[in-house]
Amino acid sequence: GSSVFYIVLGLPLLLLGGAYFYKQRQLKLLNVDTEALRRQRANKVALKRLETANTFLKENKSRQFYDEVSRAMLDYISDKLNIPFSKMSKDNVRDKLLELEVSETPIQQFIHVIKTSEMALFAGKDNSGAMQEVYQQAVDVVGSVERELIGGA
Repeated sequence: GSSVFYIVLGLPLLLLGGAYFYKQRQLKLLNVDTEALRRQRANKVALKRLETANTFLKENKSRQFYDEVSRAMLDYISDKLNIPFSKMSKDNVRDKLLELEVSETPIQQFIHVIKTSEMALFAGKDNSGAMQEVYQQAVDVVGSVERELIGGA
């Protein structure tokens, strides 16, 4: 009938309850929606890739620069809009962004950056002034699309 007896008697119940809540928390952590996580991190990943592109810009490595810009833009839109690479096309991107009520200007800028990067990669452009302009446009476009998608959500 002492208080120690009741504490020892209640201890297994407390441990059992603690184990239950710990297991529930672990299950919740395992069931994280990976697509939602990719959408959330898309902007951060794109900006990191664009920082890498900026490094190539400063080193005047045009091929690596345009490749990195192109990858940043395509990976961003693929992750953000959940479009698989097999279905990635400028028309699909345009349609999906219009469906999400992104204004026409950022969409056109986005496609312009992609086209410019592709043209530079396959035609061998090597102009540091154009590279700086493409870099700035890419950063601006990712920011404006992100703002519109967050504002519309």
